[in-house]
Amino acid sequence: MSRSVRDAAFDAARAVHRFPWPLGAVSAAAVGLGAGMNAAGMHDPALYAAAGGAAGGVGSCCWWWGRHVMRPGSAKALLARMNEYHQRSGGTASRLDIQQHASPAALRRQARVVRPSLRDVSWWRLRRTPMRELGVQLLETGLGWLPGEQVWSTPEDTTTVVGGPRTGKTGLLACFGNDAPGALVTTSTRSDLAEWVHQVRSGDGRAVHLFNPSGYVDVPSTVRWSVLTGCADYATATRRAAALIPSAGEGEAARWDEAARPVLALLLHAAALSGLRMIDVLRWVGDEPDRNGRCRARDQVIEAVLTVADGGPIRAAQARHFWGLNDRTRTSITHTMRRGLDWMSHDQARELGDAPTETTTLDIGRLIVERETLHLFGHESQEGLGPLNACLVDEIAHQARRAAGAMLEGRLDPPLTMVLDEAALVCPVPLDKWTADMGGRGVTIHTSVQSLAQLRQRWGSDGAGTILGNTNNLLVYGGGNGADDLRDISTLTGDSRHRVAGVDDDDPNSHRWAAVLDEAQLRALGKGQVLLLRRGLLPIVGWAPRIWERGKPPARMPLTDTPAPSTTSRIALPEQAKAGEAP
Repeated sequence: MSRSVRDAAFDAARAVHRFPWPLGAVSAAAVGLGAGMNAAGMHDPALYAAAGGAAGGVGSCCWWWGRHVMRPGSAKALLARMNEYHQRSGGTASRLDIQQHASPAALRRQARVVRPSLRDVSWWRLRRTPMRELGVQLLETGLGWLPGEQVWSTPEDTTTVVGGPRTGKTGLLACFGNDAPGALVTTSTRSDLAEWVHQVRSGDGRAVHLFNPSGYVDVPSTVRWSVLTGCADYATATRRAAALIPSAGEGEAARWDEAARPVLALLLHAAALSGLRMIDVLRWVGDEPDRNGRCRARDQVIEAVLTVADGGPIRAAQARHFWGLNDRTRTSITHTMRRGLDWMSHDQARELGDAPTETTTLDIGRLIVERETLHLFGHESQEGLGPLNACLVDEIAHQARRAAGAMLEGRLDPPLTMVLDEAALVCPVPLDKWTADMGGRGVTIHTSVQSLAQLRQRWGSDGAGTILGNTNNLLVYGGGNGADDLRDISTLTGDSRHRVAGVDDDDPNSHRWAAVLDEAQLRALGKGQVLLLRRGLLPIVGWAPRIWERGKPPARMPLTDTPAPSTTSRIALPEQAKAGEAP
């Protein structure tokens, strides 16, 4: 496989120290001598001198190119070259690496792939396209002014941010939200993320919607939505059940999750066919057969599913099977289903997530096509509301995938951006599956968690490993005290050869091998500093952008111009994005 001229030029720049400069100087001197002799009338000696010098120069260039620039012919030679460069760069990505793979210029080279609508755009117009239309900035080194000092990410890259409270990760996520070229979905336990992006997202007339089932932040919701929307289709009911009962990890809990999802899907399907509400589904879950084996819930479900000719008898048999299980098994399944329906006990969540069909106001298709914004709020003490948020976000992702299938190259353009702050608490969507698939469909996912342990707690060890394996950009803030997490991240940075301070270079102990960043150095990263582990690059340490450092300091914009009462928080009542949206 041939390389591009650009890649070959970067490889040549990395190997310039290996060029045989003494031989090159002698060859150049011979050519110069030949030119002087020719000017003096010594034509024959000049010819020999110039020819010898030129042959030496060409030969040295060919040897250098074949030995140090051209692709090696064996794995041994390739690894030797990689190891040498790794040592020379101190185990971190150099400016050349960043300029080649993650610079604004590199991003523009990929623009026609990740944004198919730019395929026929001229080179000049592509050069003038704002960078926020093509990707997001992850960090910068130095002052960020010189080539190779800015690291950018394309819309198809998945980003996971790991950082404890008050490390600045929300300020970075706000930058991602402001730079989203298409529709935007955010989740958070606080209102700051929504406030920081409100001015940009609503400035050009695009609608901004709020869905706040927790009621924790003093912002009323502007939209209603029903979990049963579309569940008359059994495939949709199956997806909703999977979103309401996210995987709890491995072992016995995962087994009961798998057993409960088909039953909940059946109940959702029957309720939608009967024109009922989620409160009826909750009643069915708790309905038990009497002493004579009669069960009102079973009869209602069977009656509903038999109205569908295709698959109705099969689902009726499924209902009979469930209510025919022994009491202990059925109780375990219903207990698992109740975990996905805990939000029904919260009055505000029930009003927003179990709205009658005629009063639902959130148009997901319009949200995607018209590049609107949806903010979802949660709270760490109300994790029972997470399945409701996850259900709504899952439906948005599903419709985005469907819309992408009808577009050029199967990519949604402009892409949908999901900024999932505190995803493990607010919105436990199946990130282990989404991170493998969404980027290629035009759905950009930026997720933040407080630690790797939180990833494992929510998605299990295998799920967390899958998420990290699918993540293109892993950003780690300092300040964590989890020794195991710090050790794992330090291992990913690799080892490098370090000089021992105070020891002469000729001493055999003048250098030692150690991690590029050990646990103590990771924990001690300064405010705003991050470690970036990006696919295809060695580790990078730099400064992540924060929304309040962008040009003019952005005051945290209230979600409306109407001031909030002094007895409440500083958050004001939101404007109605569209007429008639308020519950």
